[in-house]
Amino acid sequence: MNSIFYLTMALILIIFSLVLLRKKKVMISRIFEQSFLMIFMWGNFLIVRTGIELKDMCLITVTHLVVAIMLSMVSRRKYSIYNINKEEATVLIKTILEEKEIQRNINLEKINCEEKLVCVNWDFFNVVEIYFDEVIDIQLRWHIIREIRERLNSINRKYFSYAGIGYLFFGLVLLELAIQWYKL
Repeated sequence: MNSIFYLTMALILIIFSLVLLRKKKVMISRIFEQSFLMIFMWGNFLIVRTGIELKDMCLITVTHLVVAIMLSMVSRRKYSIYNINKEEATVLIKTILEEKEIQRNINLEKINCEEKLVCVNWDFFNVVEIYFDEVIDIQLRWHIIREIRERLNSINRKYFSYAGIGYLFFGLVLLELAIQWYKL
């Protein structure tokens, strides 16, 4: 059972890293990223702690649920786009907003995101984070997200995915753990 959990997590990470290393542009909700991390932490804890008492298990479960709820509250309306840079993402979103005739500016700095409609933040790993905190209209937000996903492939420039290397490394570590658990 332990090796199956680690093997599943390793395969998910390795497949995702291979997609990123092929320089494919991918847009993922931050809730999915946080959920994967929570599943890994919770599953890892259950595997390691098999002889735990019921009241401790309930306390830990409640703690993980509270953390999961807090993460989902913080991560909602946030998306990550892999293998793109900040300038291209900003131009893409500005084009979509201009087509929808929305006249608010896109802020390029994370600090001033509170007063802007859409905030774009760039990370070292060629991952752009997009915050839709001020987009209250759900239909508008989903339209912008759908348009971004459709137009990502039209961006011809390819970037090396440092995040893909990181995911591949962690996937290989988990694969090694799965092999070690299988041998036991």
